[in-house]
Amino acid sequence: MEKEKRSSQGIIRVAGQRIALHPVDPVRNSRRSRPRRRPHLDETAPRHTAFDPPRALLDKAVGRPPAHAAGEDGGEA
Repeated sequence: MEKEKRSSQGIIRVAGQRIALHPVDPVRNSRRSRPRRRPHLDETAPRHTAFDPPRALLDKAVGRPPAHAAGEDGGEA
């Protein structure tokens, strides 16, 4: 077993590889803005998809058309 040099930096071993860790500034990281997940999409797309399974079951049981057909809740038409 070979001797390793000790340093102030941490090291993680994953799948036989050694990955050196570096110090970070937690305050600066907390205030950093994150990159957009999907910058290629335009802002007109709904932020969240309408998801209401009980309402869909109720619509089906009562015989109403689905809510997304009426354009409610930001779902697709």
